[in-house]
Amino acid sequence: MNHIEILFAEPDKSFLEELETSLSNYGIKIIKATDGVEALQALLYSNPTIIFANINLPIIDGFDVFRSVKENKRTSDIPFIFMSHSHEHQLLEKCKHLNANGFLKTPFDICRLIYVIKQFSEVKILPAQKENNFVI
Repeated sequence: MNHIEILFAEPDKSFLEELETSLSNYGIKIIKATDGVEALQALLYSNPTIIFANINLPIIDGFDVFRSVKENKRTSDIPFIFMSHSHEHQLLEKCKHLNANGFLKTPFDICRLIYVIKQFSEVKILPAQKENNFVI
């Protein structure tokens, strides 16, 4: 059966835990990385559907993770979405110039994230499996 597995490179561990819990209700598995090195190491053993990376990752920033992903023949076709709390024009332009697949301003709600995932995924996303997670 097809499934969605997403790499999230984000330094905020509690945010990653919340994402993991929320997305598991939709049948989506996440691979967590709290810095750029962990993100690149995770890609050695996984083939995610999409990569979301915070621009301000420790050790190796999101831009360098992006470059490494795109230079690797095995990972170059994986959609890559930058994340940041900043939406400065220069930052957005840099992401566009690099030909990233998108930019997601943080914080975001789960509905917005599911929408973005659907745009870059050919796998059908399951409806929430808990009754209290009604999504409009």
